[in-house]
Formats: sequence, structure tokens, C-alpha cells
Amino acid sequence: NEDASITSWNVGAQRMFGYKADEVIGKPMSIIIPEDRINSLELESIIQEARAKNFVRNFETVRLHRNGKPINILLTVSAINDEKGRVLGFSAMYRDITSQKKWEREIQDRFEKMQDAYREMGKQRRYLDYLMELVSIASSSASTTKQISTFIVNAIVIITHVDAATVRLL
Repeated sequence: NEDASITSWNVGAQRMFGYKADEVIGKPMSIIIPEDRINSLELESIIQEARAKNFVRNFETVRLHRNGKPINILLTVSAINDEKGRVLGFSAMYRDITSQKKWEREIQDRFEKMQDAYREMGKQRRYLDYLMELVSIASSSASTTKQISTFIVNAIVIITHVDAATVRLL
């Protein structure tokens, strides 16, 4: 209803949030809303949008189980209007997406680890290329000590990102 208190509670809500209907009916919605979401005025924003558009679909947020554990949910809110179009209250449907969010995080973590490994492989490949080039230069009878030392300095600069003048001083 308009003051954001719970007026009905079904079996699905009971399973999702851990409260029985008689424990929540008449209580404010804030009993299932985390403190940070209350402070950000999320509920007020959702009600304002539902009032303006008659609905809010697929709003991703977090709610709380009775035990305090957060539940990632997808929320759909619909305005309940009288015959003159006045808003009498709101109906909220929650879908638990906690496991979906867990899998998304895991896939993202794996992707980032793969990217790190790929970057490291590229770096190792460049190191090997420098070593092979150094061996090639060093084994060539036409190479001078200056050519070899210049190549080594350039390779060190590229690999370590050190200033070339610093390497030459050493």
C-alpha cells in the first residue's frame, strides 16, 4: 500500500525471505531492505517511478532474508489503480538471482585470470624473442661488441621500462 507496508505475503515470499505471513503483514517493507538501500532512498525512487509509469520492471537490487543474509533479486513493481486511475498501492514480485550473480562473478573472475595469463604469456614470449635475437647477434661473426651491447640495453629498456640512460650508466 501507499505507506510501503506489507499487506499480503505468499508462500513464495515466505520461502525466499524466511518470514511467515503473520510475521510481516502490516510491517514496513524496510524489514527486508538493507540499510544502505534504505539510506539511498531506493524504495522511494521505485515507488515514484511505478507511480509515474504504472510499473518498474527488472530492477536489480538486494533484499534481506530473515537471517540477515543478502539476496540478489530482480524486482518488478506494478501500481494497483482504482477505476479512476488513482494509485491504491503496489504489487511487488521478486525473483531470486543470487546464484546467477554468483556465476556471473565467477565467470568474470575466470575471464580476468585468463587475460592476466595471456598478458604474461605475451611478456614471456617477448623475453624469449629478445634472447633468441641476442643469441643470433652474438653468434654472428659480423656483430660487434657495440651492436651486442646496444641490443642488450634496448632489450632491458623494453622489458623493464627502465630509462636507457640509466642502463647505459650501469
